[in-house]
Amino acid sequence: MAVTTMNVAPLARRLRASTSRTLPVEFQAGTATRDEAHLARPRRPSASVREEVRGERLRHRSDRASGRCRLAGIGKARQNPAWATGNSLMRLPFLAFCLLAAAASGAAAQTSTVAEQTPTVAGITITNVGTYTARTTSAPARPGQDTPTGTVGTDVNWRFVSDSPDVAGKIGTQFGIEFRLEGTPAGDGVTLHAAFTFPPQGIRNPNTGDMMHAAKIAFPNMKIGALCLLGYGFDNGWEIVPGVWTEQIWYQDRMLAERTFMVSKAE
Repeated sequence: MAVTTMNVAPLARRLRASTSRTLPVEFQAGTATRDEAHLARPRRPSASVREEVRGERLRHRSDRASGRCRLAGIGKARQNPAWATGNSLMRLPFLAFCLLAAAASGAAAQTSTVAEQTPTVAGITITNVGTYTARTTSAPARPGQDTPTGTVGTDVNWRFVSDSPDVAGKIGTQFGIEFRLEGTPAGDGVTLHAAFTFPPQGIRNPNTGDMMHAAKIAFPNMKIGALCLLGYGFDNGWEIVPGVWTEQIWYQDRMLAERTFMVSKAE
């Protein structure tokens, strides 16, 4: 806008100066009447004035011959800023849209990166099955952990001493399945269930009078990629029921493993 104004103002000033010089002296002074101006011979302009007027006429004729007009040029100059502004107004929303789209895609990318990955369990790899020894700490069973004794043990420093399915029926014997939990992402914890089916006579707890033919125990926070152990240990003589015991390992609605053990009579 500033450049356009600077180009138009000198032209307007030149047009006004040239027009005042081409008028007769009587009309410039405002002292002659219309009839006197028609009858009276006007004073001849000087050579320099005539030459300037002639130049203005030639330029005016040249403009008309080319289909342009000085004043029309001024109008066009006024339109140019509006046209330029229109482009700016069109570019700015587009630029804003691009910036918003980039921010949205960046936010989406950041959200995708930050979002926690859902653990996926592919299965288990069994490494040992049989009888083992371990240091065990017992604690009261929590909701979702139904056991004949009402307790759940945690084994550490275990070591397998037999890979036979035959289990000696005596207090302190422990048997089960050692495995590696496969899936992604490594280190994430998931809940597995150990399901035990007892011999047909079942296990009766003499302290509560409850009879159980099966037990299903939830073990939360089993780490993907880690070496795990799920088993059963005899803490009381009344738990030792001879016959076939079946152990299954479940993740959600999928059975990952199943093994059977033959428990001998109590010694």
